[in-house]
Amino acid sequence: MTGECLIGVWGSDIFANDRAADYVHKLVDQMIEQVERTVASPRGMVLDERESTRMMCDIELMWLIGQHARLSMHESAKVERWKARNLPVWDAYFDAPLMQRHLKPGVKEEHRAAVVACFDQLIALCRSQER
Repeated sequence: MTGECLIGVWGSDIFANDRAADYVHKLVDQMIEQVERTVASPRGMVLDERESTRMMCDIELMWLIGQHARLSMHESAKVERWKARNLPVWDAYFDAPLMQRHLKPGVKEEHRAAVVACFDQLIALCRSQER
């Protein structure tokens, strides 16, 4: 078999075959479903909810997987909608008087910047694949 090309293999890295690509697509599809459920939920995006943390992890993981596995991602407009729905909830949570009393200076701004960057890097990856 040395020198022969296996069916469904197009390169030498771990993700350069049909089975790996199918597996990674399935993982990302599960992440997208979770994010969609969270965004649709009235309380899902509130920062002290488990779903909110999982959503942000999934968004970061989708970007990492998309970059590393060269995965075809979803439309950037979908991620932009997630961001547009999430940021007002995020702002309301951190602007609450109770949070204001307990936050160290700069934490709100630094965390918000990290959240925005997380969304923006996935949006940029999606846009790069739309061209």
